Amino acid sequence: MDRAKVKMLRVALENALKTVEENFNVKVNIGNGSYNDSNCSFKTEFADVSANGEVKSKEAEDFKLYATQFGLEPDDFGKTFTSNGSEFKITGLSTRKRKYPVLGTRVEDGRKFKFAVDMVKYALK
Repeated sequence: MDRAKVKMLRVALENALKTVEENFNVKVNIGNGSYNDSNCSFKTEFADVSANGEVKSKEAEDFKLYATQFGLEPDDFGKTFTSNGSEFKITGLSTRKRKYPVLGTRVEDGRKFKFAVDMVKYALK
């Protein structure tokens, strides 16, 4: 396998899993992958979606549980803030990341980013 084939497989897998998302009311996240000459693998996470459309991922649950330990409030989850001219929505907390534990999604394209706690606290003021 080569890089181009793995990229095409990832796109095909994302498209195929859209049916699973609709049928089971879940959000599928295809994470990092690895490959060698003969095979490839992707880390895949399935998360429930609540009635109001909120994804119940591990990172989202961690935000609600541990936000106060990072100087944030549990109700900061889902709030938006501006960074470098783009708007981001807080989508979770990665407790193992010391430098950039706050997870956010750029509103305009859905791309995910990591942020420092102090930066997010400042941007939310």
